[in-house]
Amino acid sequence: MGKRIWTAVLLAALFLTACGARTEQAPAPADGKGEEAPTTSEESGAGLLASVDFSALRDTMTPEEWEGLSRYLPVLEEDAVFHWINGVELAEDAPYHKTSEGVRELGTVTLAEFHKARWAWNGEAPEELVLNRLAVRDTDGDGVPELVMLFDELGWYYLIFHQEGETFYAVEFPIRWFEDLRQNGVYLGSGGAGSSWYYRMSFRGGVFEQQELSHREEWATGGEYELGGEEVTKEAFDTWLAETLADSVTWYAPDGTVIPENM
Repeated sequence: MGKRIWTAVLLAALFLTACGARTEQAPAPADGKGEEAPTTSEESGAGLLASVDFSALRDTMTPEEWEGLSRYLPVLEEDAVFHWINGVELAEDAPYHKTSEGVRELGTVTLAEFHKARWAWNGEAPEELVLNRLAVRDTDGDGVPELVMLFDELGWYYLIFHQEGETFYAVEFPIRWFEDLRQNGVYLGSGGAGSSWYYRMSFRGGVFEQQELSHREEWATGGEYELGGEEVTKEAFDTWLAETLADSVTWYAPDGTVIPENM
């Protein structure tokens, strides 16, 4: 059994322990519409995001962005639970390539339980979950904005929150597999200096999926380029890339200031 599979098994065992203290568990919706009200846990996340100035964010963000962020305040400030989705099985060469085993939910957790689980094999979890930046954008085109958060710990990782009805979901990405998010929801997954995939995600009925839009492999003597699974010339790929990655999302620091693009 590979190391990654053992990690998934250990995570599942941890959730059975972490979720045992919960006073009420939110079941996964039978109809896929996610209409149950958020529940809370006895394990509090008070102070976990102490460095995040939500008042400053409200003053800096556009009204639409703040409205989107406000959707997730029950999770961030009030210990509401969310369904932690491991979007796809870990693959050797690309962590978020979907395999035949498909989507799996690791557990229904609070932010405090999520933080504790992430540190399970790295010592005691710090009292604070350190946010590097966040963005609010409808990444999957369903009309409901997602909250994208980059955390500065354990090698850096993104956590993307999604809401359906009153139910919250989140999917986690290693930093290199969720880069350069655009307003159209396209993002980059990097397999190394010359290896790049471009994706768009979707959430439907609590299920996370990822659509591969393009791929390029470059080396000193040339390269290979694909759009929609079809091989194309470098010129065609570069034209598509320039058009697709035209507009970046706006990133905000924990103190509410706008982070310049490419920082």
